[in-house]
Amino acid sequence: MNGVFMNKLRIGVDYYPEHWGLEMLQNDISIMKEAGIGIVRMAEFAWCRMEPREGEYDFSWLRTAVDAFTEADIQVVLCTPTCTPPFWAFRDYPEIVQWDRSNEVIQTGVRGHRCLSSRRFRDLSRKIIVKMCEEFKDDKNVVAWQIDNELEANYCSCPECTDYFRDWLRKKYSGDEGLGGLDDGKILNVINETYGNVVWSGEYSSFEDILTPPAYPNNWLNPSYMLDHLRFANDSTKEYIDFQANIIRDIIPDAYITTNAWYCENSLDHHKAFKDLDFASYDNYPSTDVNDLSSRAYRLDMIRGIKDQNFWIMEQLTGIVGSWMPMQPAPVPGMIKGYALQAIAHGADNVLHFRFRTARKGAEMFWHGLLEQGDLKGRKFKEFKSLCEEVTRLSEAGVGETTVKSEAAILYSYEDDATLKFQKQTDNLAYIEFLKKFHNAFTRLCFGVDVVNPEVLVNNGDGSTHNPLSKYKIVVVLPAFIRNKTALAMLEDYAKKGGCLIICPRSGVKDEYNNLVDEVLPGDFSRMAGIQISEYDPLGKRKIRAAVNDKLWIQVQDALAKEEDRLAQMNVDSANDDKASGKNSLDEDLSSADNQSANPNNSSAAYSNFIGLGKHLKDRNDLFSVDTWADIIEPTTAKTIAKYLDGFYGFKAAITENTFYNGNVIYFGTLPEDSAIIGLLARCFSKMNIPLEVLPEGVEVTRRVGDTGAFTFIFNNNSEQMRFTMDNREISIKPFELIWF
Repeated sequence: MNGVFMNKLRIGVDYYPEHWGLEMLQNDISIMKEAGIGIVRMAEFAWCRMEPREGEYDFSWLRTAVDAFTEADIQVVLCTPTCTPPFWAFRDYPEIVQWDRSNEVIQTGVRGHRCLSSRRFRDLSRKIIVKMCEEFKDDKNVVAWQIDNELEANYCSCPECTDYFRDWLRKKYSGDEGLGGLDDGKILNVINETYGNVVWSGEYSSFEDILTPPAYPNNWLNPSYMLDHLRFANDSTKEYIDFQANIIRDIIPDAYITTNAWYCENSLDHHKAFKDLDFASYDNYPSTDVNDLSSRAYRLDMIRGIKDQNFWIMEQLTGIVGSWMPMQPAPVPGMIKGYALQAIAHGADNVLHFRFRTARKGAEMFWHGLLEQGDLKGRKFKEFKSLCEEVTRLSEAGVGETTVKSEAAILYSYEDDATLKFQKQTDNLAYIEFLKKFHNAFTRLCFGVDVVNPEVLVNNGDGSTHNPLSKYKIVVVLPAFIRNKTALAMLEDYAKKGGCLIICPRSGVKDEYNNLVDEVLPGDFSRMAGIQISEYDPLGKRKIRAAVNDKLWIQVQDALAKEEDRLAQMNVDSANDDKASGKNSLDEDLSSADNQSANPNNSSAAYSNFIGLGKHLKDRNDLFSVDTWADIIEPTTAKTIAKYLDGFYGFKAAITENTFYNGNVIYFGTLPEDSAIIGLLARCFSKMNIPLEVLPEGVEVTRRVGDTGAFTFIFNNNSEQMRFTMDNREISIKPFELIWF
């Protein structure tokens, strides 16, 4: 059933019959059928209606809803309701309440205030999940199950979680992966030595000394201790996920199970969390501010990389976003449809919108749904209906039987991302910013990119010695701050066998315990990169100049600048022609007021999406600015392809290139401006004879390939119409439009 189910694309909604009453159900289903909705998600916050008093279960209302959707041929995703236990549970069993980092009990009244590790909470959860599964185990129209809701790494500091953390440490440091049987005193000696606890007189003499991290700034705390607790927090939540999945599978062996990922302060290591689930899913809320558009395409590629396969969206932008923060700008015409199609282009097979109705009660009443107050079917509803029609066409064409294919990869490490926050290197160095910059550079060059994790690639392999990185022409290593032996072995093999490898600064700095390596930097990467780092300068927001020291790079920069100017002029001319002729770049059925807000039809606005590459290159194509960090590089076998011009290290190497066996290894000692990153990637393309395409800022091209064919998707994440050439054809694409062929 699952394989067939995944071959069809669907648009759906999140639906809350417990909020509205069953008297509205049939009317709502009629509206859903009118719109083209094919799937609904229900029950993630409904524990109090399923078990109003301990041991008294009532699934009649949910049964009525599931049966009605089955009759209407609308498929159902059911969620375990464990994110929000009812108040009777907190009242009768106060030990299930989560504690914050100040060792204080969280006041109940909002969602997610339960302790995942509490034995009592596990017992209550098991009972409600068992009853729910037994009720719906024979419903074939219930096609998937979602565990809990938007889970985080477990940072509860209650006594049970503290004991759980201590036991986790005992197992880790007792020798032979927990089989050695060392006594507590010897284990504490190992921990003290590993952490370097003699610093600040922090040595443990009893396991009672070990607590969960307090509410101090992270950088005041022992980095090894913080990394261990991070790993524990993820293991704890994964164990909770597996606990629920096993209950479901015991009753429904062929259940299709996921949980919904999101990114927050205590984000999970999603690669671990989803390891034993059937598919990944994500809650996707792109920016709606046309003056500050920031594509979430990199997040979609991260989600696809969690299991290196297609995924679902469990919550998708449907209207104005607002609840615990002020309301964000309203989605302009095209956004709701465009961003859903963008997700499909990046590998989503089912997109469920949050939510069907705008709530009239509760904290989320200003997190708007598809239907506005009074059941108004406004502009959004018409756009949503058009989306459903388009997805039907995509599905009929066979897109649901395809996957995204990319020729470049960015290696993402959850631990590197986290540990660079524990000890912030500069006020401007953020791991995710490196990811966004390189992802944007590949996007500008019309080159598909996966965001992958080495362990996931190994786990999804065929069991052979084949290196899963070998399918990529270019691999970018974001700051590999913490030693990862699996990744290192794969990267060395990839480069030896002819791959093009790009390594970012602050790589090779720490060992696997989050301590500094006792080696000349960049540590494990020195031999591959053919360099040593004599010292470094944490630039932060300070900008200094650098110069290209490579003829091919300068030639490529010249070509890029000319192409930018050509494309920019194409858009200026077209925009002026449209303005003169009165053409409207948005769909004709949208009002002129909507058009004005979404498409200013301004030639300077159109030009602004192209000047990123050429703005500083017109006089000196060999100069660019850098900031954030400056490794002062001493090449050993590498050659210098860019050098600093400013500071006490003026004319020292900033970016190098090394021939490593049959491969090519480029080391970035700094973070250049976007145009220089794009230029250097284009230089790599030139050396590998890869055809060069240049896209306007905000235009994205992805490709899905399968037995049913190859499909190209072009999405315009701009509030202006864009015109450009690709594959020798002229493309004209409206704001937030997705076209495919």
